[in-house]
Amino acid sequence: IDSGVIDNANIASNAAIAGSKISPNFGGQNIQTTGQLQISGALPTILLNDENNENDFEIRNENGNFKIRDIDNPQDRYVIASSGMIHTFHGAASFSSNLDVGAGIDVTGNITATGTLKTTGNAVIIEGADPKILLTDTNNDSDFRILNENGVFKIFDQTNSAARFSILSNGRATLANDAGVNGNLDVGAGLDVTGVITGTSHVDLPSN
Repeated sequence: IDSGVIDNANIASNAAIAGSKISPNFGGQNIQTTGQLQISGALPTILLNDENNENDFEIRNENGNFKIRDIDNPQDRYVIASSGMIHTFHGAASFSSNLDVGAGIDVTGNITATGTLKTTGNAVIIEGADPKILLTDTNNDSDFRILNENGVFKIFDQTNSAARFSILSNGRATLANDAGVNGNLDVGAGLDVTGVITGTSHVDLPSN
């Protein structure tokens, strides 16, 4: 058969020409099918090459792991292991709506939030050596931290580097400065004073 003699009308619809006998380059036309697109091989891959901008990406099945890979860097941006676990998520993740996680979040590193931290549970647990909460007022001084330091509960003035209030492990509480009490001070087991007592009114000492 001479070259160029057979045209499209001369090819039967059931011809089933083997793919190895045709050139797989379809130029700029779209590929459309009502069936399945199947890629088989040792490393089945789809290349997504943007001719106008970087970066270029590929989607692949590598050793049973689904991967979205950045070709230009190169780096795996997203990996789902064969167990179903999202094994790798490189770079910052941006979600336009809420992220609903049904089985907890394990974080290695710092958590930065621009909103309010809210929990419907019954506890916030901080574990570690000298666990602390930092309270930084961006408008005024002083700044404070609340911490457990070697078994001693402290409210610490960060700005002036001074412990303002402490509770020892034996229950003894210590104030580092004057205490202002707006109402009555009711002491149930005696009041020990080292120093001078100054009053602006009289002192009543009932006989009983």
